[in-house]
Amino acid sequence: MELRADPRPLRRTLGTPAVCIAGLALLLSSCSSPQNAVKPPASTIKSQVVNGCTTTNAALNKPSRSSNNEFADKFASKEAFDGNPATRWSSAFTDSEWVEVDLGSVQSICGVTLIWEAAYGTAYKLQVSNDKTTWKDIYSTTTGKGGTENITPTTTASGQYVRMLGVKRAIAAGFSLFEFQVFTGTTGGGTQPVPSGSLKAGQNYSLQVTTPGFTNRSLRHFNSEAITSIVAADSTDTTLKADASFKAVAGLADVNCFSFQSLNYPTKYLRHALSRLRIDADTGGTFNADATFCPKLALSGAADAVSLESKNFPGRYIRHRNAEVWVEASNGGSFNADASWKPIAAWSAGGTTTPPVTPPVTPPVTPPVTPPTPPSGRGATVPWTEYQAEDGQTNAQIIGPSRQKWDANHIEAEAIGRKAVRLNNTGDFVSFKTTKAANSAVVRFSIPDAPSGGGINATVGLYVNGVRVKDLALTSKYAWSYYGSTIGNKDIDTNVPGPQPHTFFDEVRVLLSDIPAGSTVMLRRDAQDTAGFYVIDLVDLEQVGPALTMPPGFTSVTAFGIQPNDGIDHANDVIRALKGTQKLWFPAGDYKLEKLTGEFKDYVGLDNPGIEVRGAGMWYTNLRGNKAFFFCYGATASCTFGDFSMFGEATARDEEINGVKKAFGGPMGKNSLIENLWIEHYIGAIWVGNDPKYQTLPTDHLTIKNSRIRDTYADGINFDNGTSNSLVDNVHMRNMGDDAAVVWSIKWTDWVKEKVFQNPLLIPEENRPGADQGQAHDNTFRNISVQMPWRANCFAAYGGQNNLFENSTCEDVLTYPGILIDNEFSPYPFGPGLTTFRNITLTRAGGPMFLEDTAKPWQHGALKLYLREGDVNDILVENVDIIAPTYAGIEFRGFGPQFVPPGEKFEPGLLQDAANAQFKNVTLRNIKISNPGTSGIQVIDGGGKGVVNFDGVSVTGAPQGLDNQGGAPASFFNRIGTGNTGWQP
Repeated sequence: MELRADPRPLRRTLGTPAVCIAGLALLLSSCSSPQNAVKPPASTIKSQVVNGCTTTNAALNKPSRSSNNEFADKFASKEAFDGNPATRWSSAFTDSEWVEVDLGSVQSICGVTLIWEAAYGTAYKLQVSNDKTTWKDIYSTTTGKGGTENITPTTTASGQYVRMLGVKRAIAAGFSLFEFQVFTGTTGGGTQPVPSGSLKAGQNYSLQVTTPGFTNRSLRHFNSEAITSIVAADSTDTTLKADASFKAVAGLADVNCFSFQSLNYPTKYLRHALSRLRIDADTGGTFNADATFCPKLALSGAADAVSLESKNFPGRYIRHRNAEVWVEASNGGSFNADASWKPIAAWSAGGTTTPPVTPPVTPPVTPPVTPPTPPSGRGATVPWTEYQAEDGQTNAQIIGPSRQKWDANHIEAEAIGRKAVRLNNTGDFVSFKTTKAANSAVVRFSIPDAPSGGGINATVGLYVNGVRVKDLALTSKYAWSYYGSTIGNKDIDTNVPGPQPHTFFDEVRVLLSDIPAGSTVMLRRDAQDTAGFYVIDLVDLEQVGPALTMPPGFTSVTAFGIQPNDGIDHANDVIRALKGTQKLWFPAGDYKLEKLTGEFKDYVGLDNPGIEVRGAGMWYTNLRGNKAFFFCYGATASCTFGDFSMFGEATARDEEINGVKKAFGGPMGKNSLIENLWIEHYIGAIWVGNDPKYQTLPTDHLTIKNSRIRDTYADGINFDNGTSNSLVDNVHMRNMGDDAAVVWSIKWTDWVKEKVFQNPLLIPEENRPGADQGQAHDNTFRNISVQMPWRANCFAAYGGQNNLFENSTCEDVLTYPGILIDNEFSPYPFGPGLTTFRNITLTRAGGPMFLEDTAKPWQHGALKLYLREGDVNDILVENVDIIAPTYAGIEFRGFGPQFVPPGEKFEPGLLQDAANAQFKNVTLRNIKISNPGTSGIQVIDGGGKGVVNFDGVSVTGAPQGLDNQGGAPASFFNRIGTGNTGWQP
């Protein structure tokens, strides 16, 4: 039986790999520098005198560390600080690597000398830190020349730790330094600290604007959480006066700086969330740095004024844009005046609260998150409690929040909540106080890749009440992909290190002895735990019931010569067993299913002819290997699968190279059932449907329920090729590499026509024939929770009718929308029945993807409606909460000949359909958008055609209510009722 590979790798624009010499083998053998390193003469390895600095190299023989080394046993970080011209540090062959030194105490940095080997950085930064957590750029270049570079910091530079952060390599090898020298003394240029006495801890101030034209205005907040603004003094409004008054206290993250305590709400402080300024209650961790501001001499030079620099983001200052207040990087000009404030006597006489004591390093305990069952009843009902690492007790480094994709310096961008804890040193830990009894744990983690790819193995200690009860066996084999913007290219779609790293996280699960409620569960890095770093995202703790026993009427696989845990490849034997009984039982244990041979050598996977297959439970029966891959064989077969786990061997999206790697594929017959399964480490988890050549009838009345899907390189669940009348209920998905839950109502004849026009090689001639399978209809996805799809969406509909997505949650989307409603990929049209999305929460959704290096990169909104190949019609979106999207809350995008990216080719009829496309019978009802990164609603690329009904669409906390760069006329926005607020056509 043959199955086409996931067709959608073909739909993306392919990139070109950067290689040194043609061919990967030559890249590895000829571009690496160890054997042919160009060494400087010994006379150059000495203390350089830079701009009057001291002549002593403060970094000589000081402790150091690096992101990685080219080899495990040589080219270590210490060799860049040993003064020896014959030694050097060298990184793995990737961008975004770093090396740092510990000077032993905070010192003023006035010069740095870098002596490069031939593998130098054309783009890199120098950074300083006092805590190895918050880093400040003191120098940056994109024109590095290699050799010996004597550098003077371009801004105030003091710190205990100094780091070179590589951004772009000169050659295919890594970054390589013979010497990294640091000189101390008089500080370099840049904004200097404000003189003492300008602000004093314990005093009450109002921060008055100094910009001409804004007379007698001060920074003020409107209520206990509202975005700040500037307002004029009003002698009759006592509340306004208190809202515009703050107590300056010792900085929550730096006692040499200040935090500003609201006089109207004394438990809350001025802090910034991303670029917006707010007041919030202290929660510790990164909040403290976000709520700490360091006064500097005013950027505009205004008399008696200061500029307030963010502690967490050095170089960014509190400034106002007209009446709104932001935290942004200085760009000179009028910005400097807008970012200068005059501390004056507080407008309000309040403020009796005692200044807070500087908090300890360990953040306070906060209640664990228990997703995905929010108060609204949205999302899957799950049996575990989720504990976020950044909310636990720790002595280690809390990283984030960050949404910077494809950057090994921002691993936390792929964490749930965009924060994590990094265990860098022996003794580092993170711990949690359990709220429920448990006997199992799932840990989501990241450890480094091997220098040449393929992953490493390591351990970390799992402690319960102070006792190391388990050496958790971790691997990065299934993590660390590269060339983030490219899929479907067999030459580089592998896990060999390269640029744009991503897929940083994997998970490990373990059964344990009973852990009572109130216990302390800890992950600690001990001496035997040898990975370069451990980034911990979360821990799920669950009370797992006993293994199930074989029900009456079943035949055990042992009757077919298959024994659990025997290490023998039983793929052939399982096919025989599937043909030999009506009810097949897998006892508890591991089963190796790796290769089909002999009479079954032409089988793609394991054909179920319509029987029931069950195991002892998802924690007990484990099918493992490349052929742990089921089909339901027969157009009307009814297949049942339940109560086991499936672990594939996918390490990249490489089906073009190594064949199909799915847990379930092809049509699933009629009235089939998939329940109580755990699916992990596949390219696609459940792909329902196939090309007409291999499918005589579409799937009908399939049910998928009560299951978990983890760590895939493509889709979670895809209803393809006419799948209809089917249900997905109560499924939790995490770390998907494409759409998590999708209906793709493909029209096969259009797909063939359009793809063959683009490239005749995309679909071989023998695979092109076949009848269209009909429009996908009457499918339901409900009670679904999706966390971190790192490419594509949580929920998507490509054509079809009467399809429903409801009562679900979407959390942390790296590069795409949370919901995509899209006429794309050769679908049947939408309608006439409604496609409905309702009762859904999108949190931190939307992201950047495609055309990043152009003047107009794509920045996807959290809810996106796209006229890519034709009309989008008969759509209802209601009761959707869009929380903190990266860019716009709602995006309407068009397409047509004028929007075709350079180098891409489209079938002329498709482009004509796109040019004529409109939104018709589309209603958005009760949509709440809060704190978007750019705008509440965006219309772009001619996406304002037709009419959309807006009924209760509200926008709060937005830099811009409506961004209508697509030129939609007023008639596009059919506003119904009075609930449309925060934006205007």
